[in-house]
Amino acid sequence: MHNLKELRKDLDNLKKKFEDRNVNFDVKKFIEKDTLNRDLISRKEKLEQEKKSLSKSKDQSNFEKSNKISQEIVNLTKKQTISQKEIDKIIFSLPNLARDDVPVGKDEKSNKLIKKKVKLKHSHLKLNLTLNLERKDKILTLKLQLNYQDQDL
Repeated sequence: MHNLKELRKDLDNLKKKFEDRNVNFDVKKFIEKDTLNRDLISRKEKLEQEKKSLSKSKDQSNFEKSNKISQEIVNLTKKQTISQKEIDKIIFSLPNLARDDVPVGKDEKSNKLIKKKVKLKHSHLKLNLTLNLERKDKILTLKLQLNYQDQDL
């Protein structure tokens, strides 16, 4: 998943990279939803601060005002949750970014061939028997054990 702060910081560059991956990233829609979400969060926080300051004063007239603020906070929280889900939906639909050194292509045919896989003529068992690797491996193990014992003395 992409970091929301990174998306906000470098939208134009990221839009270009998403276009290279053949994904249409609607920047205006993203900015609109993100701005709405941030606005809802800030309004909710202001109301919470106001409610907190009202609750500190023990005045009865503030009780009704505090209840209204609580209801507004609940409504804003619902709207903000919906807004956050819409932003998450956009972010989750975005692909991972390719590194800068990866060539850009429209489909598989435009990819650059870097390495060709070669089919082996012999299996690993035949190669092992031909080179007698098992015996050489045992000799190497014995030499290492002898060297280790010499160091202990």
